[in-house]
Amino acid sequence: MTILIGNMLICLFLLCCCQSSFALQLNDSPVIQALAERITLLELNNGMQQMVDSRIYDPLSNIPGRIDVISETYRNFESKIRTLEEKLLDHENVIIQLKDSKDRINTLEKTIHDLSITVRQQRKDIKRTRGLETKFVDQGRTISDLRKRTFDCERIIFNFQNQLDMFQHSEKSRKNIAGPLDKSHGYNGHEKEEKHSSIRSVRQEKREFHSQQKKLLSPVATTHPSLATHTIAFYAYMTRDTQAITIQHSLTFDVVKTNIGNGYHPATGVFIVPESGVYVFTWSIRENGNNYHPAELMVNTDVLGVLYVNGDGNSSTGTGVVVTHVNAGDDVFIRTSSYAPNNIGAVGSNDAGRSSFAGWRLC
Repeated sequence: MTILIGNMLICLFLLCCCQSSFALQLNDSPVIQALAERITLLELNNGMQQMVDSRIYDPLSNIPGRIDVISETYRNFESKIRTLEEKLLDHENVIIQLKDSKDRINTLEKTIHDLSITVRQQRKDIKRTRGLETKFVDQGRTISDLRKRTFDCERIIFNFQNQLDMFQHSEKSRKNIAGPLDKSHGYNGHEKEEKHSSIRSVRQEKREFHSQQKKLLSPVATTHPSLATHTIAFYAYMTRDTQAITIQHSLTFDVVKTNIGNGYHPATGVFIVPESGVYVFTWSIRENGNNYHPAELMVNTDVLGVLYVNGDGNSSTGTGVVVTHVNAGDDVFIRTSSYAPNNIGAVGSNDAGRSSFAGWRLC
């Protein structure tokens, strides 16, 4: 019987060792492993103490009670092993959750990094857009300055053409007065007198030239004493067909019939508004043959109206009317459009039909 009890105790000891070893293999935590080792040592010490007590005292006495104690101890070992397994499973779940949290944190950090790059790029785009807006405003001012310079150049060319015509007329008159000179003889008294007369004539022509130049550089005025001083109106037309023109060509209406308020300038074709108010502007364009153009009414750099006329192999005339408010100092003029395919040939104006430009203030 003693041998049987000893064998049972040895089996229980080996079983406890195996269960403890299995629990330690499933557990990765140092704390849980240390706890399991302490429990195992305590149980082993308890078992060894019971074995010693059974040998010193009566090993054959109360065997059923000892078997019950051993069974209870075994059940306690199983309960503790299950508790350790549950704790190990909970620990593994916590580790999995921590790994998932770390992955989410990494994802959030990457998202924040991408958003930071996007914000920096958007700031650069905003800065570039503001720079483009500034350049656009500067280019608009440059275009306005270039348009004014173009008007000045056209006025200078117009004046130069008139000066050239007057000079040619003066030369022709001088030659008619002076007559041919005798190359083989010197001047006689009669010839000297003709020479002085020719010089006087040239001086007179020069004075007339300067007077005409001042008239060309100033607006043409028409006097109507019966009209009120605040009345403003003008009307002008072209004397002849223009040359072949294309895009954004300012039209000049050189013959002025009405210019109350002295706002219209025939050298450039521009009406400079004398006083702010509501005005009516009307323009007529004539096209002959296969010529065609859109004619725009411009106020500074804004297109307020457009008229398209096509000669269509014969002749055609169109008229546009615009009523608008303009401010003192605004430039109002007629030009061809900026779309090249719609501008072909010359604008016509003759006795059969005139291209004209007119306007007046309503209030």
